[in-house]
Amino acid sequence: MTTFDQMGIPGSDVYRYLGDGVFDVGITVADYTVSDAPELEGLDLPMMAPTAEEAQQVAEAFRPLAESTMNKRFNSHVLAIVPYPAQVLFCNTPIEGLDDLQDKKVRASGRSTGEFIEALGAQSLNIAFNEVPGSLERGVIDCAVTGSLSGYSAGWHEVSSHLMPLRGRAWAPRPRP
Repeated sequence: MTTFDQMGIPGSDVYRYLGDGVFDVGITVADYTVSDAPELEGLDLPMMAPTAEEAQQVAEAFRPLAESTMNKRFNSHVLAIVPYPAQVLFCNTPIEGLDDLQDKKVRASGRSTGEFIEALGAQSLNIAFNEVPGSLERGVIDCAVTGSLSGYSAGWHEVSSHLMPLRGRAWAPRPRP
């Protein structure tokens, strides 16, 4: 098993490849696939699931639509909808609260998160997950949003100086077909 970013495959292509029979099993962030399946964006709405328990409730309520969408659009079946760890901001600027995002350049994890970030007065940028460390180092972005474990595993903590949990955006369920 290999992750899509290790294979050099954009997250937005994972479900397409699954539907074409290139993969037997695949997982990616639903936000990456909204251009092909806008229905899946409902799993990742900001402020929807501040606790793991609420994320489970969202996933259970959303499962019939996710199953129908994955079957119809990608000729696949949902095996599970799994919440990613708590969403956090990795930043190279002091940040103590959401008000501190004003006028910052922030890599958002998807369209809905980008709109949330922009509503807070920041500029949302679409940057691939694997390009974030270099973008933080070079000052292309001030902050980036992702799951705590994902960011840590990718070394974002090594190129950022501040970390802030997004309490109202804590858990983000993801379908696993």
